[in-house]
Amino acid sequence: MRAHQEHNRRWWHKQPWTVAGLALCALALGLWFFLRALGLETAANIAGLISLIGTMTASVVGWARSRNQTTSPQVEHTTPAAVAELLETITETMDRVQHSIDRQRSLADGLTEMRDRLTQAASRLTGQRQVLRQQIADHQSQPTVLASMGAVEREQLKVENARLRNELADTQQRLEKAERLCARVEQRLAEAKDRCTQAERLHQQARAQAEDLARRLANLKAISVPTPTALTSLEPVAEPQPLMGETDQRVAAQILRRVDQMLQQETNTLERVHDDLAKSAFTIDQLDHPDTITNPPQPPTDRLPRMLIASAAVVTVGAFLLAGLLPQIFLGTAQPHAVQTTGQSHKPSITPPRHTGWTYTTGNEVESSPTVVGDAVYIGSYDKKVYALNAVDGTQRWAHTTDGFVFSSPAVVGDTVYIGSSDGKVYALNTADGTQRWAHTTGGAVHSNPTVVGDTVYVGSNDNKVYALNAADGTQRWAHTAGGLVVSSPAVVGGTVYVGSSDGKVYALNAVDGTQRWAHTTGGAVISSPAVVGGTVYVGSSDNKVYALNAADGTQRWAHTTGGLVVSSPAVVGDTVYIGSNDLKVYALNAVDGTKRWIHTTGNAVVSSPAVVGGTVYIGSIDGKVYALNAVDGTKRWIHTTGGDIVSSPAVVGGTVYVGSHDGKVYALDAETGRPD
Repeated sequence: MRAHQEHNRRWWHKQPWTVAGLALCALALGLWFFLRALGLETAANIAGLISLIGTMTASVVGWARSRNQTTSPQVEHTTPAAVAELLETITETMDRVQHSIDRQRSLADGLTEMRDRLTQAASRLTGQRQVLRQQIADHQSQPTVLASMGAVEREQLKVENARLRNELADTQQRLEKAERLCARVEQRLAEAKDRCTQAERLHQQARAQAEDLARRLANLKAISVPTPTALTSLEPVAEPQPLMGETDQRVAAQILRRVDQMLQQETNTLERVHDDLAKSAFTIDQLDHPDTITNPPQPPTDRLPRMLIASAAVVTVGAFLLAGLLPQIFLGTAQPHAVQTTGQSHKPSITPPRHTGWTYTTGNEVESSPTVVGDAVYIGSYDKKVYALNAVDGTQRWAHTTDGFVFSSPAVVGDTVYIGSSDGKVYALNTADGTQRWAHTTGGAVHSNPTVVGDTVYVGSNDNKVYALNAADGTQRWAHTAGGLVVSSPAVVGGTVYVGSSDGKVYALNAVDGTQRWAHTTGGAVISSPAVVGGTVYVGSSDNKVYALNAADGTQRWAHTTGGLVVSSPAVVGDTVYIGSNDLKVYALNAVDGTKRWIHTTGNAVVSSPAVVGGTVYIGSIDGKVYALNAVDGTKRWIHTTGGDIVSSPAVVGGTVYVGSHDGKVYALDAETGRPD
């Protein structure tokens, strides 16, 4: 290693032509500037010509010489000490993997207990809800008794009914929170088990390598084989006792954030172990083929890249001189440095007016994604309301109260807002004042986003059904029953409705009558909403994969595996698919074959779905941040931090990014800078 580092430090000794070219370039440029400062234009032009010829010649010679240079592999003798050292390294790797396995098992045990207690809480709340419903029904089913009551008794009964209804609403709210939190725990539990399985596979690989090296060492020299050090006992990652209270959401959120941090730490650990085992496997392979050893791919030799960079720098400087000096050398006159005008005034490009940044505070968490139409922003909130806000300054125009949390995102067509609620209803509201035009009741919470095509509203429900409703009056046209909850939002293209379900399937339904055309089965719940482009259906699944399916028959074209559940919905722009994953990453995939183009890592799971506008990908993360990334290479353009998790998906209109956060706010940010002002 020392010889390799010394070799890299002295790379310039191997490139005298490149060094000479750079030195000549610097000297000639300095001389050129000096002579021009003295007013000696002719002498300065001669110096520039010398710099041009010298640098170009040195560049070509340096490039030609580098083509003929080869790297001799550094072969070390296989000694007992070297093998023992490698064996000790692999043994330490086994300890790290075993430590990871124990942590994942401890985490899984804690999550299992949390899930069980949440299930018990949900069961108690369900029973309490049933009792309250029965009490209310009993009070309303005795008209003869009501008729015989006096005014005071009727008023008391009215107050009691109001109390029961309020208690029922509160119970329903706590039940939905418990069910939602239970789903989150299930998701983390699945990830913990997946990491544990990965760690066990890596542990087997490390053990196989250690056993191989132990046999080699025994053949070389009798040296005692090191044994893994004993592991210290591990404390549980999080105690689930605080979850006994169904309403203690703050504590639960803190625990889940800690769980996410632990999962990310273990993911990083396993990635490093994977790389270490790949390197040790390469070294072991060298022991079997000492005469054909090639340099390992990591770390790469620095001499050749540095030489190429130096040569490229010389070529660049030479090209600069060619463009800037030749007119002066051959024409003998210097070009003026000031910009010449043609007599016509230059009019700057007119930038469309931007909406000003602002924040608006609702009464609870905002998971709904905004829809911006004209100068209005429509969005739902956990406070059970649908809001219409002024897109320019964020002032409230109206708010319509439903009977449940509003996770669904609105669809706005004409003068009507269509949106779902956890009260099981699909609402149609007047865009002008928020008054209700109609409401259609399904059999479960409506978290799916409505899609309006023609005069039909397509939407999913937690009663396992996909609905087609008349957009004018909300009457049902058809309903198709899936095998699980339909949280996914329908995509309607070419007379076909594409939608996912928690039964693990992606469905293609006839848009006219709801009959099934095909269903493709994935390995996990499909919460992601499909995007259909160019005859291909793109969608994510909780089996950690992004799928591309043939829109005609559902056959799989490709599947790309990420490191976590894919709840985010894809955005397809050109030949690139952009999507988030619970492995903390945003992916850009080739739409044709699913190969990775780039990955950007955030600070937590990415449930939000991307918006791609003007070469920038805008997306939120559970780390509470909104990211603006370069659509070409994934590099960060800006990040804005909010006060809560971001599940909401951004909408970008008029140079402004609109998005909701778990801090209860709706944000309007400058699309270029990310600032809210």
